[in-house]
Amino acid sequence: MDDPTIAKKHFLYVGIVLLVLIFVSYANTLNSPFNFDDHAIFQILDWSPTNNSCGFSPIQYRHLFFQSFCITQSQKGLDPFWYHLFNISLHFLTSLILFFLVFLTLENGTNWQGKNAFRVASLTAILFAINPLNTETVTYISGRASGMAGCFYLLALLAFVLGSLKKLSGKSFIFYSLVLVSFVAAILSKETSLTFPAIIILYDFCFMNNDRWAPLKSRLTFFYFPTLLSLLAILIFLPFSEQSITNWIGKIDFNYAINQAQIISYALKLSFLPINLIFDYDFTQNWFTSVNYKWLPAILWLSLIGLIFKFFKNLPVVFSFSILWYILTISITNSFLPRADLLSERNLYLPGIGPTIFITCAYYSFFVVGKPKLPQKLGIIFLILLLVFQGSLVIKRNSFYKSNIALWEDTLKKSPSDLKVLHNLSHFYLEGKINKKALITLVKLS
Repeated sequence: MDDPTIAKKHFLYVGIVLLVLIFVSYANTLNSPFNFDDHAIFQILDWSPTNNSCGFSPIQYRHLFFQSFCITQSQKGLDPFWYHLFNISLHFLTSLILFFLVFLTLENGTNWQGKNAFRVASLTAILFAINPLNTETVTYISGRASGMAGCFYLLALLAFVLGSLKKLSGKSFIFYSLVLVSFVAAILSKETSLTFPAIIILYDFCFMNNDRWAPLKSRLTFFYFPTLLSLLAILIFLPFSEQSITNWIGKIDFNYAINQAQIISYALKLSFLPINLIFDYDFTQNWFTSVNYKWLPAILWLSLIGLIFKFFKNLPVVFSFSILWYILTISITNSFLPRADLLSERNLYLPGIGPTIFITCAYYSFFVVGKPKLPQKLGIIFLILLLVFQGSLVIKRNSFYKSNIALWEDTLKKSPSDLKVLHNLSHFYLEGKINKKALITLVKLS
């Protein structure tokens, strides 16, 4: 860090602010019960108070995700408080890693350095920390897979950045080793982390083109080649990875991908304006574009990608990177592979970082750096309103997790024709002996 005006205490202040904001925003969920699929996790673990051993020695599908439950339940039993505390703490750690990642990126890969890099990184981490779109990952205990994968994913990218800085070239082996370890940990948390190599190449292309970074030859020798070998090792020694990829290839559906172009657009809208969030999204056939125009959303996305690459040198690199980050990270869950749920908010935990960076940099460009296009006081008012808006939405969204009934009643209001919602709500009504409401719901279901 070249700017001496940014003391170490300022980094500490950012950590404290993130910690306070996250725990205030998520405090009302600490005693929320297990919801929906949470109980299925414990059935998979086959755990009971008299049998607290998990026996998860062989590496398997989402190994670290299940292992985290195993450790918590063996120490704290089935008290939801500790599971929520783990998720919230993980989200804090991820937000902190994102802050350092954005700061180092702007400090070494753009013209925004010193105070500018620090402020943009701080705002990005804060907006990510209290983004309502992340509530399903943090508050829904089963959403932990996305949270753990996101944390290791960003940690791997941060280690890659540190290892590639010329001033830290003497420690590149340590950092690059951490990249590989974190990448494997991300995959063992959630398999969607396989997009990481593409993100690394994108990051290298966008930012590592000045004398602050080690030469490309060095990265090829000490990082890219070992990473390729590691990927091959994962395929060979982790049978579930090879099986998953084989299954994915067999399920590729191009017609499904055409529809997903519209889903991705809707998800992008949620990333910029996280309102009307739903636990179970119901996209009926009437929601999609008519048959005559079904190719239009896909063509628009491809055109956007083409324009970014065509005018890459003339566009601010941060904006191009943020859009391509979103497209790459969401592609593995919303593209060619059919899924039961067309859209899940927990799958937007990583992709949502792209729009967050875009918003922060756009705000800073309009209100702060260079010749601001709008008055700075107006920018401060806008920022305060944005933070209050997001924080209040997080608290409100989390309140629906106070019970299974509250969660599914809210979902039914927003997806009234979803049969799965009616089925689940009637089940929880019956479980709570609310027979009258259960009967009404079952009649609607029938």
